[in-house]
Amino acid sequence: MAWHVIYTKPNSEKKVSQTLVAMRKQVFCPVTSEIRQWSDRRKVISVPLFRSYVFVWMDDYKNEHVAVLQLPGVLGFLKWLGKPGIVRSEEIEQIREFIARYKNHKISVANRYSTGDKVSIAEGPLAGKGGTILAIRNKTAVLELETLGCCLLAHVPVSNIKDVGSVID
Repeated sequence: MAWHVIYTKPNSEKKVSQTLVAMRKQVFCPVTSEIRQWSDRRKVISVPLFRSYVFVWMDDYKNEHVAVLQLPGVLGFLKWLGKPGIVRSEEIEQIREFIARYKNHKISVANRYSTGDKVSIAEGPLAGKGGTILAIRNKTAVLELETLGCCLLAHVPVSNIKDVGSVID
């Protein structure tokens, strides 16, 4: 029994959460308020605190995960080193306490990559190639790709790279 992390399509977090609740699952999808500006008005809307992630409590992952994977908007479960990523209950409670205590909260994802990290390219013409990060500028990583006995440098959007050890199923 543990909290598992579901990876969803963009802007599908709340819909997936509602579907899971209808299936009688315990779900954690914290939201925060943001002010959005349109050309004619400003509006306060509710957005997920963790974009593209929903936490679900599963008693029996082996038997329940297939039904969850078939839900509209679900892309997969977050995995770490080939095993389902698990979040401890204490961490979920800490997030809940933080949200309750600090009303104007925002989650800012720090750049999780740094110089020297070994990564692989997930998308684009170099998909599947591995390399070492030499520098990160704005949202672009400069990678050193060692192929054919020579060194190629590629400027790749950070969103197109992934850790060598983490995989989304």
